[in-house]
Amino acid sequence: MLAELAAANAAYAVIKTALSNGKELLDCADSLGQFFDSKTKLQTKINDTPIEKRSELSEFLALEELKRREEELKQAMIYSGRAGMWQDWLEFQAVQKKRRVDAQKSAEKAKRMRIKKIKDAALIVGLAVTILSAIGIIGWLFWYIKQNS
Repeated sequence: MLAELAAANAAYAVIKTALSNGKELLDCADSLGQFFDSKTKLQTKINDTPIEKRSELSEFLALEELKRREEELKQAMIYSGRAGMWQDWLEFQAVQKKRRVDAQKSAEKAKRMRIKKIKDAALIVGLAVTILSAIGIIGWLFWYIKQNS
């Protein structure tokens, strides 16, 4: 959690310095990407941490700090960026999240299909071995009966 928070803070520091030096938001695109990636990773890590290993106060404070910084970035996009930039950013984030969810669902579906194919192949091989074994045993019985008669 600390690594993600540190990465977000470092990216935010670069953005803030660049904006205070008169640069455009477009000049900070890499740092903006790092900030939001770190925020997403932090949220994911918090959600994936088992409840008994979580520190709710530190998680809350970390997310609050990122929320405050994101609000400052929102203000920068509204006042320093072009008209409608914040709204476009929110829409872009929504589209990207949907794409990530769809990609994850597709990957899970592909994994389930691979597992199903493996199970089906194992079942077919098992049935083939069983049938061939039964044919072999029956053939052996006929041979044994013919030899002993």
